[in-house]
Amino acid sequence: MNRHGIFTALATILILVPGSAHAQRRPRDPLRGQTRVRLEMEQRLRTAWQRRLFSDLGLTRAERSDVQQTIRTFGERRVDFARQEREARLRVQDLQRRRAGGEEIPEAEARGVLDTITQLRDEEARLFRDEQEALLETLRPDQVLLLLQAREALGEQIRRRRRGGGPGGGMMPGDGRTPGRFQPGPDGSPG
Repeated sequence: MNRHGIFTALATILILVPGSAHAQRRPRDPLRGQTRVRLEMEQRLRTAWQRRLFSDLGLTRAERSDVQQTIRTFGERRVDFARQEREARLRVQDLQRRRAGGEEIPEAEARGVLDTITQLRDEEARLFRDEQEALLETLRPDQVLLLLQAREALGEQIRRRRRGGGPGGGMMPGDGRTPGRFQPGPDGSPG
């Protein structure tokens, strides 16, 4: 593969890597004190989410404990994965910046970044598969699906809040959602 092909592939990966465009567009928090407040708010959302989810799933105390441990364990793994993904994105951006500045990028360096991204995609799939298997030790398949759908909905609510809300932007009173139940939205997406 020639150098042009490598940089085209890296640029394509940067665009296609989940979250990369999102991370690039997200403005920095202008008020540093808001970070602590935001983290506390997100933790409250997660706690309420977990309480509501466990109620919807009808879990026993022992099952709740097992699921909480699984969520905690895989949450830590996801944080580590996100850090590695962020580092890879920064490496791609650095290569692009250096190339735009006229620097010759060694093919081995570009291939190394491509290899890292490939390994990350493999790790992402392994992480997802391992988490499902761990959850299936406690939950039925339909319960695992509900948990995954609910987590996606929670993640979207947190992302909307980070972006400043907007129409239907969160779990605020009067946002039109039925409290206590995870239900599909009008377009069939997790609500």
